[in-house]
Amino acid sequence: MEIIIKDLIFNKYKISDLTLSDGFSYGIIAKDHIGTEKLLKILAGINDNHNTCTLNDKTIFDNNEYFKSRIYLDFLQKYFNTIDVKTLNEDINFRYNTFFNEKEYKRLVNELGIRAETKITNKYEISDIGNNLNNIAISSALDAKRIIAVNPLEHIDKNKNELREKIINLLINRKKYDMMIIDATNIKELYPYLDYLIILGDYNEVIMIKPNSDKFIISDDYLSLKN
Repeated sequence: MEIIIKDLIFNKYKISDLTLSDGFSYGIIAKDHIGTEKLLKILAGINDNHNTCTLNDKTIFDNNEYFKSRIYLDFLQKYFNTIDVKTLNEDINFRYNTFFNEKEYKRLVNELGIRAETKITNKYEISDIGNNLNNIAISSALDAKRIIAVNPLEHIDKNKNELREKIINLLINRKKYDMMIIDATNIKELYPYLDYLIILGDYNEVIMIKPNSDKFIISDDYLSLKN
């Protein structure tokens, strides 16, 4: 399946013609992170795209069939304040009516060390890092074919290379997901895992490259680069 984008205008950007296909991983970067999040919400079907983004000739905006096939997660958000499997299963089934793999979730709770980031008193208190890890564990345990992730490594220290690599491998999981669309801003170690990188440029342009073969420059010196 393909998400076809034609004449999409958002913020200061315009995408005239772009196709995202199943079987591939995509990263999106911009110096203006607001633009990145806006595009990811459009590609998740949350924000109206004014009939410019379609899947099987149907707009993905507010499309229940599309919603059932994808997961959208902003890793800064606290969707669930618990790691109790039974509570999670009931809540997820009530909210999303989708299968939750308890066994896989339990495995990741242990592997990622989520318990160490959780204080259990009369209620669960999960640290920012724990929330980040809990979101990735939940997404990996849900039955969906496409993942759209925002701020995936926001609270994970850059020195924790092994943990960051584990999260990247869970996000770019070709056995689980047909399509992966990831916020890749400031996550250069993600590039080798991506088939394509969509760059929202400084001068309103949007380009798509292959990060493992194409040559490109990212510069902080706007004026010199423009001249």
